[in-house]
Amino acid sequence: MRIKVRMTVDKDIIFPIAYSHLIQKLIYNILEDNYSSRLHDGGYKYKNKKFKLFNYSKMMIENKTIEKGKIIIHKGRVELTISSIDEIFIMKIIDALLSIKRLEFNEGTFNIDSIYSKKQLNSGKIKVLTISPVVVTKPGNFEKTEFYTPDDREFIESLKNNIISKYNAFYKKAYSGRFNISISDRSKVRKKIDKYKNWIYEGYLSGFVIEGENDIVNLAYSTGLGSKNSQGFGCVELFRDVNNLRDYRRIY
Repeated sequence: MRIKVRMTVDKDIIFPIAYSHLIQKLIYNILEDNYSSRLHDGGYKYKNKKFKLFNYSKMMIENKTIEKGKIIIHKGRVELTISSIDEIFIMKIIDALLSIKRLEFNEGTFNIDSIYSKKQLNSGKIKVLTISPVVVTKPGNFEKTEFYTPDDREFIESLKNNIISKYNAFYKKAYSGRFNISISDRSKVRKKIDKYKNWIYEGYLSGFVIEGENDIVNLAYSTGLGSKNSQGFGCVELFRDVNNLRDYRRIY
């Protein structure tokens, strides 16, 4: 399940270029304390891995200027997507947003104009476009984090293994069905260097085709592709919904 939150700003707001940690902090802050703490400290576990199983996009900003490492958000519309396989998480986010009707940061306030929701998908094949970079980290204890690129065979294998592990963590059973992820058009893959706080990540923007049993396809769509999903990486949207709300229902 996911929501798109449409907002406006009344005056200029200056954000850092790397602002994903501000969105993550806000998400945890608007959730009720007990639920937020359990999610932050534990999440969903599979073997030695922990997953938060939520994801969010970069903000789609209608009117902005980039100067000296900052984003100046001018008066206009701003859109944010928040997604999770856990409907309870999304319902708690919706309840919080309906109560506060704004997103408040130290940098400024975003007034919520409307909220649109989409139920879980029911499809065995989807075509998606990234709305935040997909990051695939190499395993191992490196002094400097290393990343797979789409040219590496391990890139797609890591994407698939990550989704299967998240499936096993959420459903508490091993996935045994068919599943595949492929890049839809390699000529359109774009490298994107991004930051989370002081960490630098090498990510990629691309289209992907995801195929498998309905439940794992929906989980991939809902939780995002690759690593660091709860830090705002790997968020995807159906091609047909990137610039419209055809499959969404307005709830506010």
